[in-house]
Amino acid sequence: MPTSSLSTSTSEAKKRKPPTAPFRRDPFQELPAEEDAVVSSQPKWIELFYDLAWTMTFAGLNSGTAPKGPLTVGSYIVFFTLVWAMWLQQTIYHTNFYTSDAYHRAVLLMQFIMLGFIAAFTDDFDVSLGITAASNDQQAIVKETYGLRGFHALSIIFFLSRLLLVASYLDVWRRGRRIAAADVKHVLRYVVMLSLSAALFLVTFITTELRPRSPAVNILKLVFWGVAIAIEIGTYVTTPLKRSVGAKKCASPMEERLSGLTIIVLGEALNSSIDPSVQAVKSIALNAKIGAQIFSFAMMVFTTYVLYVSVHSAALAATSSLRGRLAVAFHLPLQLFIILVAEGAKAVISITALNETLLWFQYQIYPFITSHRNIQTATQEVSFMFAAVGLDINALVKRIEPVLATPAGAVHDNELLIRLIAVLYQKAFSDYGYNDAEDELNTYAFSPNSDAPQDAIALTAGNLIAPRLVGIKQTIVLQEQTPFSWANAIAGAYLLALVVFTLVVNGFPHTRAVKWQIGVKIACGLAFIIWAAASTKMALLLYVVSGWYLPTIMLVYAFQCGIDYFWSRRAARRPRNEDAEKWHELRASEKRGAGPMSAQHGAREGEDESSPEDALMHSSSQ
Repeated sequence: MPTSSLSTSTSEAKKRKPPTAPFRRDPFQELPAEEDAVVSSQPKWIELFYDLAWTMTFAGLNSGTAPKGPLTVGSYIVFFTLVWAMWLQQTIYHTNFYTSDAYHRAVLLMQFIMLGFIAAFTDDFDVSLGITAASNDQQAIVKETYGLRGFHALSIIFFLSRLLLVASYLDVWRRGRRIAAADVKHVLRYVVMLSLSAALFLVTFITTELRPRSPAVNILKLVFWGVAIAIEIGTYVTTPLKRSVGAKKCASPMEERLSGLTIIVLGEALNSSIDPSVQAVKSIALNAKIGAQIFSFAMMVFTTYVLYVSVHSAALAATSSLRGRLAVAFHLPLQLFIILVAEGAKAVISITALNETLLWFQYQIYPFITSHRNIQTATQEVSFMFAAVGLDINALVKRIEPVLATPAGAVHDNELLIRLIAVLYQKAFSDYGYNDAEDELNTYAFSPNSDAPQDAIALTAGNLIAPRLVGIKQTIVLQEQTPFSWANAIAGAYLLALVVFTLVVNGFPHTRAVKWQIGVKIACGLAFIIWAAASTKMALLLYVVSGWYLPTIMLVYAFQCGIDYFWSRRAARRPRNEDAEKWHELRASEKRGAGPMSAQHGAREGEDESSPEDALMHSSSQ
């Protein structure tokens, strides 16, 4: 090859350098061919990365603020609504105007940092801080200070996040107006909306900074937060945005992001159940009842996903329509219900394992009480139980013996054993997170003025249980704000939310299949809510310890999945049956034909034998 041709090819290769991403691309302009090929081939990993980073905010909330009673559930709803609105606003911009350039990657980096700061303030998140009277306890003061600092951080982070989006939308509006892009006027609504929202968060930050412990200011803070989120969601629902050319190349549509986020939320629900499940499996009393709870929870997550997919219609893809945007906004309660049901199920697993552990301790030691065996022999034979949970029975006996209130004899020995059972109860409650039980059980086990002597007398007289110790156990569980009192209602609310979601996306049903699916969901959802409202806390607790609480919810969800599948299959077969009927009618009409037409049809008879669909297509073409 001549030297000149080599130098020419080398110079051309130098000219064909791979295109580098500019600092800022115009989202409304088509890319050059070389850049378009590079951008189109880039994976959408950055979207998944953002969704997973967002997940760590409420993952920290799951571990630090488990929803139990009305107050903690309210705190959970407030926090989840805030972070979900943050995800929504960033995703709205991303799906409509994102382009693969350095500017947008820097914006996402800033959003990642903000999500990290939010996750740092999820431990013991309590919206009542600053509203209810503060305790003088040193630990409570530290907790309140941390919580109020978290409120300040949330306000300033949301203010900065909205400012960042305002700057991005203003740049989009400027570029779109310059080239007279369609629908760019709607971008100004987002600028105004986000500016108002940012102002509300800034006012909240300033007022809570000036008077952090004022009840009126902290109530106003929650009101301003709610108004800001309502403005943002309301503007999104009522304001359509047209996807830019750049976003179509570089970003996934909203329906894909939503379905992916729902799967991530379900995955987080499974992930958050690992700790209670492992604790339950490690229980010394592991049995089929505990295993059934864990299996039922896993199946609940699976059926929850199947039920969501069954109503996630393709109509959601039209997010430019009002119905589509309403469906997007309605994912907030759907995903919130998924998380709350999972939290309730986790608590049920823990309570079931705790109760089985307490019963195991009780049934292992009570035979020694009723047989009036020598106390030294009895303590030696039950020492393995204490070693299994990390307790030294000899040290405990030395600590308990000086406070025994009854003289030597059977009652004395039984009092020692019943106090040892209380120590085991205390350890089990502590392992399963019932820290409030420590003081009461500690008094029963080690105080000379406890109710243990009365229980020992009752057991020696032939009672099968220690009434006062059992009463303490039940009181602790019932006083604790346990999610089993409302988890079944949330499970029903999820089914009703799916009904509303279906109506929002598809409108009022006109087919019998959809009517049946909706009707069964309404019946099951209302049944769950009535069950929760009509049952006392004690009745629900007894149902939990029976082992049927989670299996009941799982079986109802599985039944609903079966109903949806049956009617979907039936509806899918109906068009095929109608096509077959039309084919047979066509064949009959051809056979009734006369003259040359009949011969012509007869000549086509072999062709028509192939299938009803072929015959119908041939008929329609003629």
